[in-house]
Amino acid sequence: MAPQLGLALNVGGGRYDYEQLCGLAALGHEIVVLLPKRHLASSPPLPPTIRTIALHGRAVRTSLSWNLAIVPELLWHCHRSRPDLIRVHSPYFLGVGALLVGRALGIPVVGSALHLGDDLPAGRWTEQHVLPRFDGILAISAATEAAIRALHPGYRGHLNFVHCGGEREYLIAGAIAAAA
Repeated sequence: MAPQLGLALNVGGGRYDYEQLCGLAALGHEIVVLLPKRHLASSPPLPPTIRTIALHGRAVRTSLSWNLAIVPELLWHCHRSRPDLIRVHSPYFLGVGALLVGRALGIPVVGSALHLGDDLPAGRWTEQHVLPRFDGILAISAATEAAIRALHPGYRGHLNFVHCGGEREYLIAGAIAAAA
């Protein structure tokens, strides 16, 4: 289960997620992406093996309010489909909500860390208190991985980095061809 705020081909974080999700689908994983209804129509084409579901969160403006808005729908979809894990794009906007649902249903939660130090409301709090509660963290670079290790030296979850398009399995053309 992959709750997202959006997917894109021309924006760093959205591109990173797009490549990872397509690559995982090409490897045979069943992927369900929850996208806000307003972004569903504008998202790039996904392989037919990736199912998308409209997320009906109200118009929210801050990162912490998205965490609260996503809980009911994510809980319902996860309870219904029982995913193996919840993969969170943004710990800032979706991390707390995904952790609440994951813990309630016993589902591991993995988050992406594109960079630290975002100037978002409660950004530092999220980095200090939400990141270490993830079962796994995918960092976008070795530098981000090192920054997380420095911030949380006792982190016991899985922590690794995967570059955008850096792994052969995550190349977009290969992922779409394999899924077709």
